[in-house]
Parts: sequence; C-alpha cells; structure tokens
Amino acid sequence: MEEQRTTYTDKIGLPPGSLVYIGKHRTDKVTISETDYSTDHYHENNLNQISDCTSWDKSDSVTVVSVIGVHDTSIIEAAGEQFGLDPMILEDIVNTHSRSKLEEFDDYLFLPMKILEVELNTNEINTEHVSLILGKNGVILFQESEFKILDPFKERVRKGKGIVRQRKADYIFYRLIDTFVDNYFIVTEHLFDRLEKLEEKILQNPSENVNEEIYELKKKIAFVKRTISPLRESISNIIKTDSDLISASTQNYFRDVYDHVIHLTETIDSQRETINDFLNLYMSSISNKMNEVMKVLTIFAAIFIPLTFIAGIYGTNFDYVPELHYKNGYFVMWGVMIVVAGVMLYYFKKNKWF
Repeated sequence: MEEQRTTYTDKIGLPPGSLVYIGKHRTDKVTISETDYSTDHYHENNLNQISDCTSWDKSDSVTVVSVIGVHDTSIIEAAGEQFGLDPMILEDIVNTHSRSKLEEFDDYLFLPMKILEVELNTNEINTEHVSLILGKNGVILFQESEFKILDPFKERVRKGKGIVRQRKADYIFYRLIDTFVDNYFIVTEHLFDRLEKLEEKILQNPSENVNEEIYELKKKIAFVKRTISPLRESISNIIKTDSDLISASTQNYFRDVYDHVIHLTETIDSQRETINDFLNLYMSSISNKMNEVMKVLTIFAAIFIPLTFIAGIYGTNFDYVPELHYKNGYFVMWGVMIVVAGVMLYYFKKNKWF
C-alpha cells in the first residue's frame, strides 16, 4: 500500500505564509510539554494547549517547550501567536521537506534540520524533521514525532548532571544540535558496515542481487549526503552570527559541531566514491566471469574444429576414399583425432590459456 503524503501541489495558488502541512500523513495527537530548569530547580509539565506555557518569559531560568506533531497546523499557528513567530517560519515548520538553514530575527533564531535513525531490522534509514527556535530565555522544539535519541540527554538534565543547568538557553540549543549531529555518525558507521559486507559479496559471488544492493545502497548514501550537506552552512552561520542570543563561549562549542559536520560530509563523499568503485568492480567481475566462460567455450571450439574437419573428410560421399578400405582405418582416424586434441590441450596449457 502506497504511503499517503501531502505534497507541494497542495500549496499551489496559496499566499506566502499559508500553513499547509507537507509530509507523511499523520493522525497522531499532538503533545505539548514544557520543561523549566535552573541550577537549583527542575520542573516538567505536560500542557493541554500551547497557551498554557507560563515559564517562557522567565529570565531566571531556561525553558524548553516541546511540540511533538507538526501536522496539526492550528496548533502551529497558535504557537506562532504565543511566541511571536514570523508566518514564514511557521510555513517552514510544517514543511518537513525544507532544508537546514539559519534564520536570524531580533529576538530569536530559527534552525530546521533532519534527524536520521537506522532501523536495523530492515536496514532502512528513517528521517524526521525537527525545527529549533532559540529565544532569550529558552528553546522551542517542533518535532514530527517523538524520538528516543534525546532520552539520555533529557535524563542527564533531569538529574542535574554536567553543566547544562548552569548555562543559559544557547547552551541547550547547542546540546540539542550536537546530539542530532552525533547521531549522524551512527548512520555513517552503518553505511560503512554495509559497504564492507557488499565488497565481500562482489568479490565472492557477483550475482544480480548484488547489483540491486549496490544501487539501493547508492541511493541511501546520496540521501544522507543531501540531508547532512545543508547543515554545514547553517552551523557556519551560527559561528559567524553577531546575535546576542549566542555567547562567544557557546560559539566555541559550535566550532566543534562544525568540525563534526565537515568530517561527516567527507565520510559521505568517501562512501559515494567507494560505492561507485564497487559498481565498476561489479561490472568488471561480471565481465571477467563472462570472459572465463567464453575462454572455456573457445578452447572446446578450437579443439573440435580440426576433429570436425577430419570427420568431415571421411563423411564425404565420394566413391573412392583410399582409407575407407583399410581394415583398421576407423581406429586410425580415432587415434589421429585423439592425438590432435591432446596436442592442442598441451599447447593451450603450456601457454596458460586455462
């Protein structure tokens, strides 16, 4: 059954800023939560509606608002009114196909990006769209659906481990992005493992199934490349920004994230070259295998050509063929044919033709 999706065609003719969800068809209930913390306190609260956020304007703590589910445009529109977000930003939040970019405003920064997760049972790479908004006193997180990769980090914040609760909102903004980027390494390692197994298959048994696997893996690598590449410019812009929302000390952390993204893009480029080499290796293996078959057939054909010639001579319909009247002529002919075949086999073997 083909998966239902909302596409760009549903937006044709609508004015800019119109909220139309673009992505997989979803009917899940949207959940909203608010986490407020400082050095000496931590509080989590599930909300019924976005207007119930009460901690966002507090200057003595950091607030993280999480909206899980962007398919309900009415809730996203309400979030825009609650937090004073630009309509064009809301349009990007509900468009799960939008690429990563940094948008700077006077009182907040907007960064959409992708989360990649590997489904080990099927080797599929699933993607989720996430939008982060950094404000003066907190971060707003818009997610397509709930994902588990943030659970260890949330638990550390909950228990007060590390320095997160001692820092301002820009640090939690950095930690969220860093967690998503670190998860990309799991994906590239998975692709590397598949490349190693694929290489063994190509060298041992280059069948048609291997060809299909090469093209399938090539598509996945290209997909990961398209997902990660735009983030390079986004992180670079965060490092260069003169916004008061990001301190100089936090920008140093983002330099480390930038190095990770550079490493990831180089790894993906290397994997793309490798899969192209595998395709050439597969074609060469198939060609070599065909050449081996043709060589064997050619050797057999070369041996039987003189034998067929001899048999053809004595199979003619002339009345007078001297050897036909010899008592042992039949056996002599077989002897000659065997000797000829043996000499040819010896010659081929001596010249290492097989």
